[in-house]
Amino acid sequence: MSFLSRIDGSDIYFLDVKNKVDYRGGFCKVFQESWFAESINFSPKECYFSTSNENVLRGFHLQINESSQGKIVSCLSGRVLDVLVDLRMGTNFGKVYSTYLDSNSNDTIFIPKGFGHSFLNLQSNQAILLYLVETEYDPINDTGVLWNSVDYNWPINNPLISSRDKSLPNIDSFEPLIL
Repeated sequence: MSFLSRIDGSDIYFLDVKNKVDYRGGFCKVFQESWFAESINFSPKECYFSTSNENVLRGFHLQINESSQGKIVSCLSGRVLDVLVDLRMGTNFGKVYSTYLDSNSNDTIFIPKGFGHSFLNLQSNQAILLYLVETEYDPINDTGVLWNSVDYNWPINNPLISSRDKSLPNIDSFEPLIL
């Protein structure tokens, strides 16, 4: 499918979404079920968005067990550094992938089950990210890993992080996921 391209040979996909712009503004579709029918079984059950101020880092987050979810993430406003870590059992456990998501380009990615998701807003304007996820949020199956415990060279030393994210386990103590 020409609208999906793998990021660094991973199971993470960049979606080639188009913004149709005219004198009124724009219209951009970030999901169509048939796009995924041939190769990726993805059917969203929940949709939400987050706003993040400058130097806010969120993640690494994921849902596990019966709540495991693939997700589509689209940058609606601003530009963020999007960082993912493979938490699935296997040789790629702990492997990190990163890309920038920019609202000016309608950047949208598909993240499969078993990846921890994190992002950092380094710009002075607020970033807004839209999520389409394939399971409903379940606080019992909500987990993640500590942002600075993965092998990644973050461009910031002291990001703004929630107390919840500061208490996430180190990746060394995270049990690899069997999906």
